[in-house]
Amino acid sequence: MGLAALYNAVPRIASRWNGEWFEPTALLARVAGVATLAGVLGFAWWCADGHLPLGALVLLLATALMIVVERTRAAAWPGAFSAGVLAVAATCARWVALHGDAGTYLDHLTLSHLLATVVAVIVVRREQPAGVSWWRHDATGVVAAAAVAWWAATAGLAVVDGTAPAAHFALVALDVVLVLGTAILAGWPQLVPAAAAASIVFAASWHARFFDDETAVVGVVADAIVYVTFLALPFVVVRTRDAGWKATPAPWLASALIGPATFLLFYDAWVQLAGRAWVGVVPVAMAASSVAALYGIAREFAPSADELGARRRLDYLALFAAIALGFVATAIPLQLERQWITVGWALEGAAVWWLFGRLPHPGLKYFGVLLFGAVGVRLLANPEVLRYEPRGWPILNWLLYTYGVPAACSLAGAWLLQRAERARGPDPHRDVLPGDRRLLAPAAGLLGVLLVFWLINLEIADYYSAGRYVEVDFSRYLARDLTRSFAWGLYALILLGVGIWRVVRGLRLVALAFLLLTVAKVFLYDLGQLTGLYRIVSFLALGLSLILVSLLYQRFVRRPGDAA
Repeated sequence: MGLAALYNAVPRIASRWNGEWFEPTALLARVAGVATLAGVLGFAWWCADGHLPLGALVLLLATALMIVVERTRAAAWPGAFSAGVLAVAATCARWVALHGDAGTYLDHLTLSHLLATVVAVIVVRREQPAGVSWWRHDATGVVAAAAVAWWAATAGLAVVDGTAPAAHFALVALDVVLVLGTAILAGWPQLVPAAAAASIVFAASWHARFFDDETAVVGVVADAIVYVTFLALPFVVVRTRDAGWKATPAPWLASALIGPATFLLFYDAWVQLAGRAWVGVVPVAMAASSVAALYGIAREFAPSADELGARRRLDYLALFAAIALGFVATAIPLQLERQWITVGWALEGAAVWWLFGRLPHPGLKYFGVLLFGAVGVRLLANPEVLRYEPRGWPILNWLLYTYGVPAACSLAGAWLLQRAERARGPDPHRDVLPGDRRLLAPAAGLLGVLLVFWLINLEIADYYSAGRYVEVDFSRYLARDLTRSFAWGLYALILLGVGIWRVVRGLRLVALAFLLLTVAKVFLYDLGQLTGLYRIVSFLALGLSLILVSLLYQRFVRRPGDAA
């Protein structure tokens, strides 16, 4: 250490007197200084795996750090300070990892964090040459020291016994504060997602190993601090210090995504402490926080005539809105069950497409598609739906709202989506899938029509069922078969009438398809059970119905030269 201090002090001593005598050997002296610094660091690294006393380690590292500060005060070599700090921090972390046990590791860990704090103080207070920004050479050193300290703290979770969790979280919080402080002072908002990810990794690792009834308060408070800090950080910085953060997506993405990243931690804590009762409170509360952030986005990013500014505002509004809606969609299956999950998703799907009319971002449109797709699968392709509830009154039973509410939401959603797309004009966003402006709204409307059709069949099956639950029976039974055929035909005629009234070609085609299905069923299935006068009357009634449909279609739909 004496040799290292001597050789590295020569340039400063020479600068105080006439340095002409120093010039012939300046390069050799600098090389010797670097070599002795490397010797100190190498010696410390080599001794770290032995029983090096703590005092000796501190002396070696302090000497090395002072030399690094001295040799980089003129910032002659970009990155030299950061490289030297990284070497010192890595040596310190190695000693801590090799000498700590369950009882001493947390105490030794403070050494790495003290080093990171000292580096930050040095960087903030040291002078830089004129015209050189301090962060170009020094800020990465703070980040490097904090990153190494964080690694030592996270790796220590495998060693410590879980006592003093508040102290462990406080040390990691110091690392995060150093990184975020560097991001604010140096104008590096890109560091915010990295700090958020590091916080989540440590918190999740700690929860997996130590979370229990005794440490629950500390764990939940720490998670809440992480969540609130990163959620509010860009809003606070933009208002109080650096408005330039508006143009960088990184902190806003971290603010929006910190909720989904911490959700499992809060959910697991709630389940362990309070059970699954009212567990939906967790996503609902986080949805409320995202809505508050959405309000802040609307205030911070005012409507702009600039295309880039308007696009950024729309993207951020849609992002926070999607996060809030995602939490609501998560709360529904957590808190509700069976048919209420489907009803909740259907209502949310209609709400999402209403919001799309206010915030025309494609992400909201496709989120609604996912919700209605889940509704369709659960109601049309899930045989277990018939076992959700026992049979009740005819017609006025649980089937009516289970299928009726989603059907109404699908039809309303189709109308809202179509209205929103018409309001946007003929020029859709470039990132909208080709053709979806023609397909998504009709697809949602078709889902509503199919849900009503399936509801009609289930209500008929329920009326003729004899057991505890609804039974879909395909065996021949004349009364049930004729009732079903009559209902199909009536439904087809109603759809045709609505299609003619509202001038909706797609609905008319669907009505004709149902009518053809009814005709096929009557001719190929029902009439096989009828004889004599009943068969003749059935033929006459079917023929009259088809003639009536033909006349209506020809009178109100077909025009000379028009398509069907």
